[in-house]
Parts: sequence; C-alpha cells; structure tokens
Amino acid sequence: RKEYYRWWAGDGGYVLGSHDNSVLTIEVPLTADKWTSVYGHHNSAEFADTLNHLGWVGITFGGRNYWGHGVNMLRGTAEFTLLDFQVE
Repeated sequence: RKEYYRWWAGDGGYVLGSHDNSVLTIEVPLTADKWTSVYGHHNSAEFADTLNHLGWVGITFGGRNYWGHGVNMLRGTAEFTLLDFQVE
C-alpha cells in the first residue's frame, strides 16, 4: 500500500532555462494515466482511491525520473517564483 500514497505527474515537465523570463502554465489532468506511484507504476484503482481519500496536496521539484529530489545549478544563480497553485 505504501507505494500508492504519493503520486507524480508524468506530464507537465519543464527544462530549466528553456523559457527564461517567461510565465509558464503547467496543467496536468487528475486522471490515472497521467500519474505514477512513488515506484513509477500506473494503477487506476489506487489512484481513484487516493482522490477519494485525499489528505494533502503539494509540489516537489526534481530532474529526469527523480521528481522529488530537487534541482541544482551547475553555475550562476536562478530564481523561481510560483504565482499560483490550484487543484480542481
């Protein structure tokens, strides 16, 4: 069961630096085919159960297939500003 208590969206990624000084909108539907478990698996029944018993919603940032492990800079500085976050 522990595999299915955290989910990450497979769509909606952004390559850092590819749209500098731009406002981006990233939308990901709350459908099982767009989300994977903590181990990278799709499971429609478990995803539906999660939506029906939702406790918390958050955002993590990472790279490639390591969505929750953060990002880093090789050199220089960067700024990220989250303007809005909605779950509908």
